[in-house]
Amino acid sequence: MFYNAKNHTATIDYDTTDFISFGKGKKNLVIIPGVGDDLKTAKGLAIPFAFMYRLFAKDFTVYVMSRKRNIPENYNTQQMAAEMHKVLQSVGVEKTSVVGVSMGGMIAQYLAIDFPEFVERLVLAVTLARPNDVVKERCHAWIKSAEKKDYAAIMKDSALYSYSDQYLRKNKLMLNIISKIGAPKNFDRFITLTAFTSEHIVCI
Repeated sequence: MFYNAKNHTATIDYDTTDFISFGKGKKNLVIIPGVGDDLKTAKGLAIPFAFMYRLFAKDFTVYVMSRKRNIPENYNTQQMAAEMHKVLQSVGVEKTSVVGVSMGGMIAQYLAIDFPEFVERLVLAVTLARPNDVVKERCHAWIKSAEKKDYAAIMKDSALYSYSDQYLRKNKLMLNIISKIGAPKNFDRFITLTAFTSEHIVCI
């Protein structure tokens, strides 16, 4: 198997969560992506993810997490963290380093707060503890684009506010490709998760 890449489905408390794993390292690393996770981010893509993040495969067993398939109303990032903790424990992960990106960083913060014995190291990327005006404005714009199923507009706007000019120039082709092939299967899910992002507040 390519970098020991595997696709997983876990059912905890009647809810189903998709995630992937790869690598053979003794240390664990959990990656939580942002609002565009969709089901396909961590469903059936173990080999592509293993290739993209192959530098970690020797030292870590890497888990890339999606949110559960069915997102209820009034769901929040703290609940997402608790459910991811259950899923990871169900496959034997007792301690791990965590990388959280965007909304994934918001979830990662609650993992560290509510389960401090679980999170050994925490890396937060393009995220915050509570939404500022820029985040609220961008989330509103993404929801409007999602209602039109215009994923290219979402990607362009997200990249503009997330990356440096140098990175954008260097990876322009890749970002264009992702904007064409990476559209969520379900824009309703994307809209719901984006709305949760704009309301996130870490309570300590």
